[in-house]
Amino acid sequence: MIKESNKTILINYLSTGHKRKSNNIRGEIDESYFRLTALNKYDTIKGIREQALKKDLIEDPRYDNYFFK
Repeated sequence: MIKESNKTILINYLSTGHKRKSNNIRGEIDESYFRLTALNKYDTIKGIREQALKKDLIEDPRYDNYFFK
């Protein structure tokens, strides 16, 4: 993660070198990034964090085959 300015953060990521451990399909991303630019405050990241910490989240069974458990 790179702070480009007071309002912009760049998140670079690369595909991992992990070996296949299941029958799930594994995609490969050579390299990609997210550039987050604040229009006001960085409330989006704070909101995502707050949602992820909620104890009453219900997993959607439609996505069970897409995630390792």
